[in-house]
Amino acid sequence: MTHWNRKIGFIFLVGVTFLYSFKSPDNTLKKVFNADELITVNKIIDFYDNFVLSKTSENLKIEDAYRQFLDNNCPLVEKSGDLSCLLPDVKEKLDFYSTLDKKNLEEIYAIADTVKYYNRAKGEFEKVYQPYSFMFNTQGKYYDLLKLLSKRNKYFKEYLESIDFVGDLSPSNYMAILDGYRNINFNKKEERLVLIVNLLAETY
Repeated sequence: MTHWNRKIGFIFLVGVTFLYSFKSPDNTLKKVFNADELITVNKIIDFYDNFVLSKTSENLKIEDAYRQFLDNNCPLVEKSGDLSCLLPDVKEKLDFYSTLDKKNLEEIYAIADTVKYYNRAKGEFEKVYQPYSFMFNTQGKYYDLLKLLSKRNKYFKEYLESIDFVGDLSPSNYMAILDGYRNINFNKKEERLVLIVNLLAETY
């Protein structure tokens, strides 16, 4: 092999290595949601990403920002039982939800605008207007995403099993977030989305 041929071979090898290091990202979300639905999904991810960065530093990589944010706040939540430090304020959330395509949002949540509760003083059930009250939609495409992720590892498998057991997000799912978030690869949008959907289900 001539010196020139060796040089071409070396350049080709370096080029292939470079391209491989920047290979296409995981397209898991595209396997589940259509283009229009992805607009809504990405808005939700961006909304919470920006919240996390605002509580840490915009100079951090997104994975590092999530780790720092959760390391700082999850122990506080477990101690107090109050999720508020993990969430934007109520008005900010409601204003954001109003910008989303409702049909696409319903691929994640079953949406109601009233909540029924038992008034002990009156001894009867009452309804209260509460826009964007969420329950998990087990018939939506997001549930299909969880089924895909459940094949990825034990963490997501058990997370989905907890939902299947009660038909909604349960205390087990919240504990999986608070105690097990280190199992989430925050570089992957579809895995960040699991934490985000779980936390944003708390609309008030």
